[in-house]
Amino acid sequence: MAMPYRRFGLGSQAPSHIRVRTLLLELCTHKRPPAGTTPRTVVVTATCRNGACVCPDCARYLPRSALMTRTMAEMNPVLNALRKDRILAKKKASGLRVLTDEEALRIKTETDTSARALAQELGRNFSVVHACRQNRTYRELSAAPHVATTSPWAGLAIRAQPT
Repeated sequence: MAMPYRRFGLGSQAPSHIRVRTLLLELCTHKRPPAGTTPRTVVVTATCRNGACVCPDCARYLPRSALMTRTMAEMNPVLNALRKDRILAKKKASGLRVLTDEEALRIKTETDTSARALAQELGRNFSVVHACRQNRTYRELSAAPHVATTSPWAGLAIRAQPT
């Protein structure tokens, strides 16, 4: 969740954008960023770990590098994979997906036809077809081309599928 911005200026200073959590921290507690820091190196975070909290009692300055270290340490790859699978299953069940699995496989395998021509042929939007072909969507569908077994060098140029 992104924090909202507010245009704010003091006295003769020109108005500039400031995050609401930072504004409340500075106005209510009179705390200022540590000396020698810039807005790019320090960020105001909530100690309660609620991303929507703007309470000045929960806010504190934290170096951006420490925030990134904390975030990476809290990430659990197993839970993220389960969450991704659950979201994918809900998308399939609710009909939010634009392409069927057969259409997506066709788009990924037919590389001699342009994405625009395939979009017109399938009656879909060009951006949907292009995103599928660039492997930004429908990643779970494998489009590995058929590998000929006549040459020992066949298939060496196939890229590994991202996991």
